[in-house]
Amino acid sequence: MGAAALILSLALVSGVTDANVEQKVAKILAEGETLATTSEARAAAFKKLKAMQVATAQSTETSYAYALAMLRQNRPSEALSALGRILSTDPTDLRARRLRTMILMNQRQYTAALAESQTLAVQLSKTKSTEPTADGLEAARLLGAMIGFLDGPGETFVKSPIRATNRTKIEKLLPAEYRDEYNNAARELTEAYVNETAVDATPTEVKETLLNKASAVAEKQADVVKDRNDTVARGEKLKDQMNKKWDLMTENWQLMSGELQKLTVRHAVLDQEYQNARMQHRDSMEVKKDKDNKPVLRETNQSAQWKIVASQIATQLAGLQQEIQITNNNLFALNAQMVALSAQGAEIGLKLEMEDQRLQRDVASLESKKQRIDKTAAAATKRFNEHKQAFSTYYTWDYEAEKQRLLESISTPGP
Repeated sequence: MGAAALILSLALVSGVTDANVEQKVAKILAEGETLATTSEARAAAFKKLKAMQVATAQSTETSYAYALAMLRQNRPSEALSALGRILSTDPTDLRARRLRTMILMNQRQYTAALAESQTLAVQLSKTKSTEPTADGLEAARLLGAMIGFLDGPGETFVKSPIRATNRTKIEKLLPAEYRDEYNNAARELTEAYVNETAVDATPTEVKETLLNKASAVAEKQADVVKDRNDTVARGEKLKDQMNKKWDLMTENWQLMSGELQKLTVRHAVLDQEYQNARMQHRDSMEVKKDKDNKPVLRETNQSAQWKIVASQIATQLAGLQQEIQITNNNLFALNAQMVALSAQGAEIGLKLEMEDQRLQRDVASLESKKQRIDKTAAAATKRFNEHKQAFSTYYTWDYEAEKQRLLESISTPGP
């Protein structure tokens, strides 16, 4: 054995060697429970878990946590590898053997699973405690479920003599304290299988459902044709109304633009008159000296008249400015209405086009659906049969309970 292998072996056999192993196990499990929704995210999560495994001091607990994380990430092959590393250094590890056996069954590797089940039974027979342990009971439940499965839904997967020999060996080895759990699991699986056979009519029902669906699609297609014709007629009417409204808005916009132009010209003329009046007012004032003999401007009758004129023009300018502002606001509002009307027209046109395209797709998909009925029904039958013949359909594995047992084994280590 090389130095690296020896170090790994010692670390795994020694069990909990790191004071922070519980924290590391929790971290691995938490990362495994982060379920990604895209292939890129799943690849990134797997890479991160691999890096965590490499960076973490190897122990039975961290390797087992990694196996659980891989199962959560739907990577059973990686989980098998991790469990294999544990068993290569400690062949008596019951929970690793049990979990490995379950994965092999789920992966339909029945020959390997049967070999592991016998080893699992041998390990149970060598337990020193007369009281059943949680891991031992779970192992007995798995063995019973395997026997029930291979004698029922999986009877074609393993030859009868091999099944019988395996069952005999397991039952001979199994300690008395685990027999009830074993027998109950086998009986419950058999009952579940018998109940599943009551739904053999499902494939036929699926096909009939698909036929009814195709008929419903045909009826819907006729309704869509009618709806589309009604929509087109309604759309044409709306377009005509909108065109008339657009023409009226355009006419109003032109009138308001002309009025604004006139107001602007008039404002410019008045502004010039106002500037002239102010200049006349300033020029017609007298220059006199005050008591300090300093020149000051004094109002005259003429300058007073010009002042009045300038004030009157300023009043007209203010009113004219208000008219210009109102006209500008009206033009802005009208322009916004025209933009909204244009957008509404474009939306109606787009809806009509999309409706026409949808109709064409519906007509094409109807024929396609009719052709796919038999194929879909056959696929449904195949999936149903595969589900009925899958070990995972009958044997439920509780990840949360498995995790809890692992964490409790770390926080309360054995002697």
